[in-house]
Amino acid sequence: MERLRDIDNRSLVIGFLLGISLVLAIAVGVMGYHQVSAENPVQNTEGEGEEDLLIAPLTSEIPDYAEQMRLREQVERKLEKKVQSLIDQIIGRDRSRVRIHAALTFGREEVQVRRLNIALSVDQTKVVLDRHRYEYIEEARTAEEIERLSQLAIQAAGFDERRGDQIVVYAMPYDKTQELKARMDAEQGEKKKFWGIILLTPVALVTLLMLRWLLKRRFLSELREIIHRRQNKIAFFLSAGVFLCAYGLGWLGESLSWGEIGFLPGLFLLIVGGYGIFQVSGAESNREDREDS
Repeated sequence: MERLRDIDNRSLVIGFLLGISLVLAIAVGVMGYHQVSAENPVQNTEGEGEEDLLIAPLTSEIPDYAEQMRLREQVERKLEKKVQSLIDQIIGRDRSRVRIHAALTFGREEVQVRRLNIALSVDQTKVVLDRHRYEYIEEARTAEEIERLSQLAIQAAGFDERRGDQIVVYAMPYDKTQELKARMDAEQGEKKKFWGIILLTPVALVTLLMLRWLLKRRFLSELREIIHRRQNKIAFFLSAGVFLCAYGLGWLGESLSWGEIGFLPGLFLLIVGGYGIFQVSGAESNREDREDS
């Protein structure tokens, strides 16, 4: 006779372990996929062609117009890279842009820089940690900071005011979507570690219960008996479903993908368990009606 009140409590433990196993199996698969993606990143071509920035030695003749344009472009790219790398070390990558126009004087033996025009754009704001709210916010750069960056660019480019060199600095807002996302991902990583520790506590307790059960040496026979009973199968689904849904709801606010890993399978198991309760309850009602009649 199948009755819901005859559910073996150990079936709830088995369902809990089933939920943990599903979460770990799916999480291992997801992390393995991301690890493979991380091992095959898009190649960085920033350093390619560095040798091309070197000026080719001149012959005894003044180069033609095409050769002059090529040499001028090489000088400009070399100076831009020199300035850009220095500023990137100070404020980070993708927070500034440098463009340099060089006017050259071509002789038979050497090439001389006649004048430099430097255009430097700097991110108007920076991402800092608010010590009061413990969250990352955008903060405007001061005029002194912008001026110091301008002086760095001047020194790196070999700026000479006597030649008539000019520099223009623009402070403008840059898109920080990727930077903020990276910082949020880092915070989520710390939260995952925290919840991982929280998850290990009940896992350890359940493991101790299972070891105690195994020490009785009746594990297989009792397990077959538990699984054979229909109401215990319902308890499997409900216990695993509750665990997975609780896990998923805990992550939905932080990471949609990690939340879906637990919530969607958990919801399916709850539906299956609920359908089983409906069937057993209906059978009990019919049996009681027949007994009354």
